[in-house]
Amino acid sequence: MKYIQTILYIAIAIVFTACSNTKYLADEQQLYVGADIHIKSTQKISHKQTKRLKSELNDLLRPKPNSKILGIRFKLWVYNIAGKPTGKGLRYWLKNKVGEPPVVASMSTFEKNRAVLQNRLENKGYFRDSVTVDTASKNKKLSVTYTANIEAQYTIHQISFPSDSSALSKEIQKTVKRSLLKVGQPYDLDVIKEERQRIDSRLKQKGFFYFNPDYVIVDIDSTIGNHQVDMFVKIKPQTPQQAKEIYKIKDINVFADYDINSDTSLSQKDITKFKGYTIIDPEQKFKPSIFDRTLIFKPGNVYNRNDHNLALNRLTTLGVFKFVKAQFERADTAQGNFLNAFYYLTPTEKKSIRLEVAGLTKSNNATGGQVSLNWRNRNFFKGAELFTASLYGGLEHQIAGQQNISTKRLGIDLNLFLPRIIAPFKFQTNSNFVPKTKINLGYELFNKTSQYTLNSFKGSFGYIWKEDIHKEHQLNIISVNYVKPLRITNEFQRQLDTNITLARSIERQFIIGSTYNYNYNTQAKPNRKLHNFYFNGNFDLSGNLLALFTGANINKGKEIKIFNTPFSQYIRTEADFRHYLRISNNTIL
Repeated sequence: MKYIQTILYIAIAIVFTACSNTKYLADEQQLYVGADIHIKSTQKISHKQTKRLKSELNDLLRPKPNSKILGIRFKLWVYNIAGKPTGKGLRYWLKNKVGEPPVVASMSTFEKNRAVLQNRLENKGYFRDSVTVDTASKNKKLSVTYTANIEAQYTIHQISFPSDSSALSKEIQKTVKRSLLKVGQPYDLDVIKEERQRIDSRLKQKGFFYFNPDYVIVDIDSTIGNHQVDMFVKIKPQTPQQAKEIYKIKDINVFADYDINSDTSLSQKDITKFKGYTIIDPEQKFKPSIFDRTLIFKPGNVYNRNDHNLALNRLTTLGVFKFVKAQFERADTAQGNFLNAFYYLTPTEKKSIRLEVAGLTKSNNATGGQVSLNWRNRNFFKGAELFTASLYGGLEHQIAGQQNISTKRLGIDLNLFLPRIIAPFKFQTNSNFVPKTKINLGYELFNKTSQYTLNSFKGSFGYIWKEDIHKEHQLNIISVNYVKPLRITNEFQRQLDTNITLARSIERQFIIGSTYNYNYNTQAKPNRKLHNFYFNGNFDLSGNLLALFTGANINKGKEIKIFNTPFSQYIRTEADFRHYLRISNNTIL
């Protein structure tokens, strides 16, 4: 009861002290406690539109009043009671880290807010608007009311684009159907800015390297009446000539082993010419073929911003370069408009080794751990291949009644990732991610001292590719798993004789087939969406094609063996679906 009384006394003290936060202000100062926005329209507008407009205007107001916790400006109270610290002790920490200084009312700030609100309304098509400011003061606390008086929002009546015979105007004309500006839609300056960016993006894809959005201007005629405007999309007269011309790629230079102190001058002994690329790699760390597969531009191609970015992303996802930079310079030639491309690539560390130690305990009284040694080579055959080798061993001991059961695992896992699809067919993708061929080999010795010992060999050959950052496919063309029991105790054999399912799980067998896995994850790229989704689907075929070719049928007594070992036949599917709901900035369900 004493503790409860003490807490109540502290809470009451905080409330009364918080109510007197204004006593720390100077005589001429007032505490700013917030603002309201009222919308008054000469035309009827929906409640939803009013609410959206008020929310948008409210976000523009500065400053924000002191924050509250359960209706109390707790941080302001802490700031005040901390006084004026003389050193960097507890009071300094409370005042500067926990506390929050008072937000003092300022008429000049309110006037600035009024101008900002009025400007935003004009940018949204409310051309004949006015915003007024009213203040209310009580007990040295001041609140503000902004009243926006608006008429009907202006809409787009007609849009015109450049129509002369220049290459630039013709290319802009081709984009009109995808314009963000639509007849009948409200005037919105933000949409106009986005349209300028859209036009620039389209032109960058068509070779207009030196163009930029500032060269596009949209003139507005608001005098046509009926709260409508005509729009005239134009190219500024002062636009430089080079921005109006299409550029092609001339020379492509790749500095494959670049650092900030590198000598970028080209000497013949350091240069390798390969399929139109000039590769500078004095120590020959990389095969020239990886640049032919990864870079998009070829000499003579028209510059394209999408291809520019695609090449950078692919170079990054290869996993062998720490830094990637591209630079384009105008070529000194009289043959036309050309650019020289320079790729500066800084390799990452080629080899690494990692030791991992893990411990575990289970509810069935089992305790143990695992040690693994992992080695990685990021450029195994000098073609950006990734080779990983993992050697691991584990021990788990369980005491159950009168029994002492030990489980031991020892194994090795080898993986080779090749940055291309090795297949008799041609595989092309416009994804930012380089498709890969994966080869896996592994062996594990599993020993359960009181029951059995198993040998397990595995191997697979397949492909991994991504459509985009959210969608990944994994296809194992062939997957082989060979399981062979080395030792079975008499006691455990008696269990196998009466349990066919348990017996099947450790019998000598081949598992030969194909697997396909599809993964979709909207959270692969961080976002603030209300809804996010995850799906993982797996389809596993074992022995079906092999049975078809060999005629194996256990039901008819025709069992086919490979190396004197039967193979398993089954179809298995798995699906995992999740929905994530964001309920706050830091909480996801």
